[in-house]
Amino acid sequence: MKFLVVDDSPMQRSVTKAILREIGINDVTLARDGLEALKLLNDNSYDMVITDWVMPKMDGLNLVEKIRKDNKFSDMPILIVTVKDNKNDVLEAWKAGVDGYIAKPFSPGTLAEKVFELLKAKVINNL
Repeated sequence: MKFLVVDDSPMQRSVTKAILREIGINDVTLARDGLEALKLLNDNSYDMVITDWVMPKMDGLNLVEKIRKDNKFSDMPILIVTVKDNKNDVLEAWKAGVDGYIAKPFSPGTLAEKVFELLKAKVINNL
């Protein structure tokens, strides 16, 4: 499986990558913002995107909206991780097309559980 992790914090990118490696996902590409992520998405194939919301240049919500407008990414799970955790933010993220939402800070177990949940849903939807 190939994952794209998008976050402007080098520490958060490293932590997320380490958690993914702990659960057996070793092919992880890192991006600093939505613009870099879009370029990577257009040049490579990924099984899932995990993105922060609050980033410079292009935030995670705009990234999600752009991904969802492209049919080739229609079944790719997108998980947003963010400090924005009020009810309106969660609704806004769902409307944009995220498949999962985790508030920061999160535990390794929370991330692992959500990743497996989204991958399972993708497999079931593709049957």
